[in-house]
Amino acid sequence: MNYYALPGVLFNSPKKNISDLETINRVVADVFNLSANQVKENTRRETVVVARQVAMFMMRKYTKYSCEAIGALYGRDHSTVSYASRAVQNIIETKDYIYSGKIQRVDYLIKINNENHGHENGCETRKVTKYSQGVHPPLSVSS
Repeated sequence: MNYYALPGVLFNSPKKNISDLETINRVVADVFNLSANQVKENTRRETVVVARQVAMFMMRKYTKYSCEAIGALYGRDHSTVSYASRAVQNIIETKDYIYSGKIQRVDYLIKINNENHGHENGCETRKVTKYSQGVHPPLSVSS
């Protein structure tokens, strides 16, 4: 199933918009000094593989998307996403000195991004007000 073909369905569900998955992908790419497209490439280069696994792990942690939906973003199936989550958990538990710092950095940046954009518990929470719809209060001028 192609999840990009159903953005309205995903947006109307209690899950986050697909752009949030893309945001996580970009954060991981930045921390691993890769482009967002490189993380999605079908390659077995260690840096790219670990970055992709970290992205999948963070998507499971911070969104309510299924393994199938996350895997579709990378052209993988749900079992790859489950394996990636276990692999990253293993890196965290063994305190792998090469990647554990990068994983902590990604986690921190995603938390900061969620706090700055009003996300709670993996769900986007945005209050619609007249100001968010383009109506702004008059500027007060002090003399």
